[in-house]
Amino acid sequence: MHFKFETNNSGEPLYKQAADYLSGLIRNGHLKPGEMLPSEIKLAEQLKISRLTLRKSLSILTAQGLICQRPHYGTFVADAAEKRLRIGILHYISDAEFTGFYGQLLLLQFCLLSTFFQDVELVFLSCPEKTQQAVLERIEKSNCDGFIIPHSTDVFSKILDQEKYDFLPLVYINKNNDYTEGKRYNVTLEEDPYKEAMAYLRRAGHSRIAYLCRILPYRHTQQRSESFLKHAPPEAIPVIKGSKLPWREYARRETLRLCSLPEPPTAIVSPGAAFTSGIIQGLMECRRVIPEDVSVVGFDHPGNMFPALSTVDQPLREMAIKALSVIRDVIRGKVYRNHKFVFQSVFHDRGSISVLGKSTSTLQQGE
Repeated sequence: MHFKFETNNSGEPLYKQAADYLSGLIRNGHLKPGEMLPSEIKLAEQLKISRLTLRKSLSILTAQGLICQRPHYGTFVADAAEKRLRIGILHYISDAEFTGFYGQLLLLQFCLLSTFFQDVELVFLSCPEKTQQAVLERIEKSNCDGFIIPHSTDVFSKILDQEKYDFLPLVYINKNNDYTEGKRYNVTLEEDPYKEAMAYLRRAGHSRIAYLCRILPYRHTQQRSESFLKHAPPEAIPVIKGSKLPWREYARRETLRLCSLPEPPTAIVSPGAAFTSGIIQGLMECRRVIPEDVSVVGFDHPGNMFPALSTVDQPLREMAIKALSVIRDVIRGKVYRNHKFVFQSVFHDRGSISVLGKSTSTLQQGE
């Protein structure tokens, strides 16, 4: 077949344009199921793009289930009759454990990706009861080929991390423990997420930096607390206590207390959206303005929310894509040598950090 690919001025990356062009040929029947594509060298020459650009295009088509790449044989148009995989998104949400944005944001990413992975059918399985019998019945009745567990709660780990379930393809996101025997995998955030944000605050002149978090049995919150303490200046005010209060109320009360100190903090760092909400409420009650009176750094706080906070963000879309790619590959027989996939946090300055006694240009320089 002769390929007639022409670029356009849509502003889309070249690899995306090439992927759309090849996708159209497949969907319109110009490339038949089972048909072998030319080698990378020849196909790149015909499309008049680089091999690196072509590989990015082919990775999109692979993720969409439109082609399959067979080592030592070549790249083929996927068989239309191939079984569509049924993947369960198994989640448990309770008011006590999930008052923030994280769970909703992550589930939203899977909803958006459901059209991107066209060889996959996503089934969202909420499990209001956390007994072993209830969870296993939910799994059995779902008739799924494998499961993604997007929440860091131990509810499912305690049940499914048993040798008898080693056969079951499972991908956790931010798993609380390192048990990954059998077909279990963990897509997780790095252990030191505050490094960049704390360096940024210190360059902005902040030293009395408060951190509000409860003592919680979740590995990710423990890691965030450890990361803050690792990079905190001597004048920092870590507030990490045991409490039965909801996360938001705990943060609100502690914010009010901090603001009443003779030397209140000039910045407050939050480990999660629920804590951030309480911090903002507390600042409003004591009539403190962000960032004029106090700077605030959130965690997983969407940029389109008010106020627009500088945040440490998990790359949730990329993590969701990895989870879907891994579970799909494992179901189809691929064996990964590594069972843990680590992603780096991203710090976004959205204007909620004031500069104390330094020029703004200092923020862009290293310590």
